[in-house]
Amino acid sequence: MNATIPVNEAEKEKDRLEILQSSEYKKIRSKKGKSKSLLLSALILMSLSALGPQQAMGAKNGYAAGVDAYRAKNYQQALTLFYDALKANPRDEKSYYYAALSAHQLGQTQKAITLYKRVVLVAPGSDLGNKASAVLMKLDPSYAASVNAAAASASAPHSDAIIGSMSNASQKRISGGSAGAGSGRSSRTGSGNSSESGRSTARDTLPQQARVFFKNSGGSTRMLVDGRVNGRSMVMLFDTGAPLAGYFSLSHLKELGLPQPDRRKAEKVGGSSNSQKVDCWEYMVDMQVGSIVRRGIPILVLDNERDTPLLGQEFWKGYTYTIDYGGKSIHFTKDQASSNYTNTASSSRYSVPFTFREQGNRIVVDLEVNGKKFPVMFDTGHTTDATLALNGREQAKLMGIPIPDDAAVTTTSGASGSGTSRIAYARKMKLGPIEQFNARVHVSDEERGTKGLPLLGQAFYHGWQYTIDMDKKLIHFKRR
Repeated sequence: MNATIPVNEAEKEKDRLEILQSSEYKKIRSKKGKSKSLLLSALILMSLSALGPQQAMGAKNGYAAGVDAYRAKNYQQALTLFYDALKANPRDEKSYYYAALSAHQLGQTQKAITLYKRVVLVAPGSDLGNKASAVLMKLDPSYAASVNAAAASASAPHSDAIIGSMSNASQKRISGGSAGAGSGRSSRTGSGNSSESGRSTARDTLPQQARVFFKNSGGSTRMLVDGRVNGRSMVMLFDTGAPLAGYFSLSHLKELGLPQPDRRKAEKVGGSSNSQKVDCWEYMVDMQVGSIVRRGIPILVLDNERDTPLLGQEFWKGYTYTIDYGGKSIHFTKDQASSNYTNTASSSRYSVPFTFREQGNRIVVDLEVNGKKFPVMFDTGHTTDATLALNGREQAKLMGIPIPDDAAVTTTSGASGSGTSRIAYARKMKLGPIEQFNARVHVSDEERGTKGLPLLGQAFYHGWQYTIDMDKKLIHFKRR
């Protein structure tokens, strides 16, 4: 790595020119007999004073001390001092910027990328924000792609053609749902007969109907079901946003008494809460939930810690299922009998069409946000108090959702770890019969562009009984 970063050199040059043009500098030069050391001291003092009154408080101030350490090339010490400064002022773009430079000089590229993104987040459009963005364009291909996509989308006439408009080619590396558990592999829709996603179903037990009861923990909207993996009991989270049959962690394998995977054969997968990548392995198991049994079905095991494994789309493929919150049950039906759902108010039943994206097993509905429709993923595994989770500020901007400068910060968790989001509110959301006003939204701090699908969670449709009719591609809602 180079000893200096171009962004830092540009900043130094700017400071130097400002000093050379100042009246104080001219006075010092006009005084004969002054030593070079005095001139140097004056320049250093003036450079620090130009950083603002809070930063010119001397060695006791974390930022000023951090700048001194950075200029002395004590980058680790500087990074620590800038973090101390951020504890006192968590929205100080200068501390974030120099912390990013320090991490960059230490070769901690991923940490530097995260810190540069924080500069862009707290000071968008500012001088430092633009500098940080310029560095990110070189360091982080995903950031560059999101910026380029945002620029292209700015001139597009219809917002609903922008959000979630991934091509089939770009979906070959699929990402996960609410927990961000991406499979890293393409999957296709199966008929539920001879094969599904390339695997034989001959050994599976697939009854015409099955009822599975779920429970909630601590008053949450999470639907926890009892299942069995290789004959041993395991509680799992029912998650329509998870494409594969299951998402487990290494600790779950240990709990089940199963051997650990070969670490030499690890792949990488990302999550919805941050841009970190974690090791993962495909693992073959026998899985049972209720009377449905899948034998030799692949799950994904991740090198992280999750409290509960996810039960995903591949497990119940070929079934229509009804979520009954009142009875706390999920009713699976294999044969797609004709439904008598109507859109009449008298029946209190409403049908909403959806698109099923085979790449990633996505149930996609058109959600009306502030008068415009946008494609979002119907995600029962998204169980936070937010109705909608966005991939960054660009999506919020397209939807007309303002993010206050003092927006509260919340922590979200995913397959690759935790991330932070800003809390914002949409004036109105509508899907079929369901309307919400001043709806709570989570906006990720890590900008991932506009093409990824936002997640529509249970906070929006909780309180409705609904049937996901995979045959007719309809979600039937009924008032509880």
